[in-house]
Amino acid sequence: MIVYAESNFLLELAYLQEEHEFCEQLVGLAAQGRVQLRLPAFSVIESKMTLSRRTSERKQFSHALTRQIRELSRSKPHSTLPAQSSGLVAALLGNGEDEQKRLESTLGRVTAPGTVIPVTSLVLQRARAVEARFRLSSQDAIVYASVILDAEQVQGVKCFVNRNSRDFADAEIEADLARAGCKLLVSFRDGLGYASRVGRAEL
Repeated sequence: MIVYAESNFLLELAYLQEEHEFCEQLVGLAAQGRVQLRLPAFSVIESKMTLSRRTSERKQFSHALTRQIRELSRSKPHSTLPAQSSGLVAALLGNGEDEQKRLESTLGRVTAPGTVIPVTSLVLQRARAVEARFRLSSQDAIVYASVILDAEQVQGVKCFVNRNSRDFADAEIEADLARAGCKLLVSFRDGLGYASRVGRAEL
């Protein structure tokens, strides 16, 4: 059983978002050898860039917020504002470091039992084609091209699991994946359920 994932899988784990527990269980299945996790190399890079950008945005917001709090606290009605808001400011700054550590840990755990699909000239050629055909962004086109090319070359039951339903939940994309023997699933809960069922059947 092969499970393809992309950057939102990695970020779900890094940010501890609402479906991160299902992602954790998929990583566990991969560590047990019950599924094969495959990630486009571009998604690994994209997740690190996204986290870096969001951390930078939070720092900028935190610094601007701190300046405003300092100004407001000069007036008597708001003199306690710095103490009241210290937790929020600390969370804005501290979360970025925690998320960075979780992402690095996730990358280590995911890439150890999994396979990273390189960005080759064939991937870039296919990306140009699917970008126009499915009206994908350049980034999503590279991710999709990586997945579909790999799915066409390997045997076995396959699924592509992600939460980017806005771009990938498309009937033409679903049919294209199906021709390569790959099922599209747009929630990590569904991905875990499918992988668990197929994994048990293959034992």
